[in-house]
Amino acid sequence: MWLSKSPSGPAFKFLVQHIKPLTEYKLTGNCLRYSRPLLSFDAAFSDPEKPHLQLAKEMFSHIFNTPKNHPKSKPFIDHVLSFHYLDDCIWFRNYQILNQQEEQFTADDDIDKLVLIEIGPRLCLNPIKAFDGSMGGETLWQNPAFITPTRSRSKKFSSF
Repeated sequence: MWLSKSPSGPAFKFLVQHIKPLTEYKLTGNCLRYSRPLLSFDAAFSDPEKPHLQLAKEMFSHIFNTPKNHPKSKPFIDHVLSFHYLDDCIWFRNYQILNQQEEQFTADDDIDKLVLIEIGPRLCLNPIKAFDGSMGGETLWQNPAFITPTRSRSKKFSSF
């Protein structure tokens, strides 16, 4: 999967792993079309020792946020897009925000009434490279631990 800020970059290349579709887990819930997401990032995305994660956070924010004053956007938030960094991968989850009680939720109410229900999909993004241009250019960062799927399969079969 490529993330790119067109036309001049930067770009990020990921390998999508462990994708779990909605039907596999029978996840219930849904969010309204054109509703705004709340983006939640792990503390690792602000770590000055990992500038590639800071770049990824900025790109995810540009891609998944609803532009201000977008004509089709709804004036409320009903789902959370969660990004966590674990095992050198970015784990993506999608949650719906629901009120436990059926009554109307107001700004004066207690936030403990709200719950998160996972609505999917689930996936893991293994970062490969970051580029300064759109879909290419000079390499800004490269994952030293990345092993291509072809190489990992050939290692499995070479042991026979």
